[in-house]
Amino acid sequence: MKFSRSTKDVQQPEVTITLDNDSTGPFHPGSRVSGNVSFPHDPHKPIQKAEVVLFGRATTRIPRKGATNGELTLLQFDDTAEIFRSVQHVPLDRDVKNDTGENYEWRFDLRFPETTSLTSKSPYADESRFEGAYTLETHALPPSFSMVASASTFAVVGYHVQARLQFEGEEEPLIAQFPEQLVLLPRAAQQQPRQPIEVVKSAVRFSSPHLLPSASGSRSSFRILGGNFSSKAPTVNVGLRANLPTTLATGASFRLSTTVEISSPSSSNITIPTINVRVKTLRLFQRTYLRALRVAPGGTGHRVVETKCEEAVLLNTLPPSIDVSRQHATDGVEKVWTYPAEFESRVPGTTCPCFSTVNINQGFRTDLVLEVTICGKAVEFVVEVPEIVVVAPS
Repeated sequence: MKFSRSTKDVQQPEVTITLDNDSTGPFHPGSRVSGNVSFPHDPHKPIQKAEVVLFGRATTRIPRKGATNGELTLLQFDDTAEIFRSVQHVPLDRDVKNDTGENYEWRFDLRFPETTSLTSKSPYADESRFEGAYTLETHALPPSFSMVASASTFAVVGYHVQARLQFEGEEEPLIAQFPEQLVLLPRAAQQQPRQPIEVVKSAVRFSSPHLLPSASGSRSSFRILGGNFSSKAPTVNVGLRANLPTTLATGASFRLSTTVEISSPSSSNITIPTINVRVKTLRLFQRTYLRALRVAPGGTGHRVVETKCEEAVLLNTLPPSIDVSRQHATDGVEKVWTYPAEFESRVPGTTCPCFSTVNINQGFRTDLVLEVTICGKAVEFVVEVPEIVVVAPS
């Protein structure tokens, strides 16, 4: 069975592009795309040239306020960069009609390349206010991608199949495009993942009357000033070490390792046998840089604009919180109580891996808010990883 769709144009004939069963996707770099093109035979409209084209485009649009004819208006900056084009020319002396003789019909067999091949010189200079975001060099074929921040701000990487027919006596070719974009997935990452990063959060002074066992259930011996316990309240130093991944895979789980460190108790009676560690929030930010351009009046050059869009995805963790027992360690000077905890989370399977093109860059960052509860009182630590690489699953 074949998957077939037709496209209509104001010109006749109506062209049908049919993909083979094994060419409906999703695709990968190097994948084959094959099928048929057919249209009604009209002996009075000889074909001068016919071809089937498989191509990819990176398209951006950014609105900016500007002046047109002395009036302030909203200008649209656009860019459509063709990142590759594969063409199969149809030998006209081999046109094959179907059994009824009413249709022209021919086969096509094309492949996605492994890398991009820009079909025209980029209008952009190497410089960008987002340093290193874009690339003008040949690079791995980016996956299908769509980021729509608003009706007038978007970035899209799309792949298409077209049939182009040039009839004798007509100025423009008849272009019929398969109505659905071809979904391209990236190859599994070949390089080794980057090493996890250790983030150390400096110790904060933590006070609570409940640090002393004798104070549990009673606060009468302590004064409260301005909502804080007075200096008579017992104190400890509370710090955090977190080991967080810097490479994640789409749809895969990953671990977060944290260690709460407590030191410098103000009283030898302070013990703190257990604490509670809870992941209050864990967010994965999809960060998209995009740029577009507008031809200056009179065609004297281009004006380039850039922007950054971020979208946060809230990730769940298992367990959401955990009671952790005290362990002993030393930092070489004084005794430190440590409370190690591990959590597991997962990257959504719909997350597009990182990529970079001439006008789009897809990257990520994470932030983690960890809530540590000690003797009924909580303190929060915010841990950020500014650069995360998301790769295709292996």
